[in-house]
This record gives sequence, structure tokens and C-alpha cells, in this order.
Amino acid sequence: MIYEELISRLREAPIDWPGAELYYEAADAIEELTAYVKQLEELREDGWYLQKTKMMTYGQATMTGPLPEPPKKET
Repeated sequence: MIYEELISRLREAPIDWPGAELYYEAADAIEELTAYVKQLEELREDGWYLQKTKMMTYGQATMTGPLPEPPKKET
């Protein structure tokens, strides 16, 4: 199911229906997460990537590997 369809269905819950507020909160959360994923995809297209971090004994450490090749844009 496409996320836009799911968001629309969640927002269709009647306001006076028990639990409707939870449906609206779920729709908001899906919208926010979808926007976050879209932003990450756009950054990856521009050659950016995420680094994995881990809390170590003396603070946070960043685990990196070799830089990946940025995706080639189609011409």
C-alpha cells in the first residue's frame, strides 16, 4: 500500500470515534518518517551517506569504511 493512501485512510476516522486521535497521530508520524526517508534518498543521490556510531567506554565512536562511490546520474 502506498503511504499516501494509508495516511488518507487514517485521517478518515470520524472525530467522535474512540481512538481517532491515535489514528491522526499515526498519520502524522508516517508523514514525518516519509519526509525523513525522502531527504535521506536525496542526500544519497548527491553522494552523502550515513555513518554508524557506537557508544564506547570513553565516548561515542564513529565507525567508517571506505567512501562509497556516489551513484552515477543518468544523462
